[in-house]
Amino acid sequence: GETSYDNLFISFFDISYVKWSEKDIKTELVLIKKDLDQYSGYQYQINYKQDNEITCKAAVRVSETDQIGKSADSTKDLSEDTLTSKEYVHKHKRENILISDVNKDLFNKTGEAEMNLLKPPVEHILNDGPVNFRNILYFMETSRQCMNLVSHKYSKFPLDIVSMTQLSVTIEHARPVSYSENIKMTVLPPEGDQVGNIYYFKPQLNI
Repeated sequence: GETSYDNLFISFFDISYVKWSEKDIKTELVLIKKDLDQYSGYQYQINYKQDNEITCKAAVRVSETDQIGKSADSTKDLSEDTLTSKEYVHKHKRENILISDVNKDLFNKTGEAEMNLLKPPVEHILNDGPVNFRNILYFMETSRQCMNLVSHKYSKFPLDIVSMTQLSVTIEHARPVSYSENIKMTVLPPEGDQVGNIYYFKPQLNI
């Protein structure tokens, strides 16, 4: 019979950029598989190459779960949350905005920036896949949007900056996250260090 992947999820993902990866240049992926113990699943080392140079490195762990998730059969009404402005998250389309604006009351009391993670439309590419859990790309994109929002709005990162990217991201899940769960992300906005036209931020994202 066919292999079922419904009980598999990515439990660990770590990615770091060695240099800029260009959108218009062909990318080669070199994948190395490592067998872990029976409880940890499988881990892969992935090297991204452009023009025969490594531009990015990633480590991915795939684990099994007995948890049954809920499929993406409904979409949260985006009007329920105060959407952040498109320019803060570098998006052109409303359906691609996946975070709310910052909870102002909490920010004024604690200095923490808390945002709701929003559910994309059912047909959205981030809902693609055979499993009933939020995929790793969803958390990669929402963490990127949270970082952009906090950097622009609270750390005075210029909106007209030419290029802005996360240099490294590490995500680890103790368990898979179902589509039906409501998720918040909190960031303690850093002041950041500026060297010339480059700004450095190292926030801690807590889901």
